[in-house]
Amino acid sequence: MEERPFTLTELFDADEVLISSTSTFGLAVDAIDGKPVGGKAPELLKKIQDTVMKEFSEVTGYKRP
Repeated sequence: MEERPFTLTELFDADEVLISSTSTFGLAVDAIDGKPVGGKAPELLKKIQDTVMKEFSEVTGYKRP
């Protein structure tokens, strides 16, 4: 996983696309401008989501209900 500027072409070619913010920790994106994206590696998406949530929990002490 990396954080850097990207192009629309890279988004459309990506195995998975997600949005992360203070209220969502890796929300899967399935379309951009009505065109399908991601969905090629659901196990990778789950691993990324779990890793982000684990890091957040370690830093903040938050425990999932």
